[in-house]
Amino acid sequence: MKILQVSKFYPRCAAHKTATYELTEGINRQGHRADVLCANDTAVTIHERAPLGYEITRAASAGRFLSVSIAPGS
Repeated sequence: MKILQVSKFYPRCAAHKTATYELTEGINRQGHRADVLCANDTAVTIHERAPLGYEITRAASAGRFLSVSIAPGS
């Protein structure tokens, strides 16, 4: 099964854990594929690979409105 976690925020290190991080790690440990899509802090899209092999895509942000990132994609 493939899963895409869409989140406002995803930590850059395991020490700063979030619910999205815990869910994604757990799903991947169970043998399913769960990738992450979140907004980046800058105007650059970044693709990363987590140690468990899933992909993290941080979409370029055009700014924030009422504490919500505007990340239209690239």
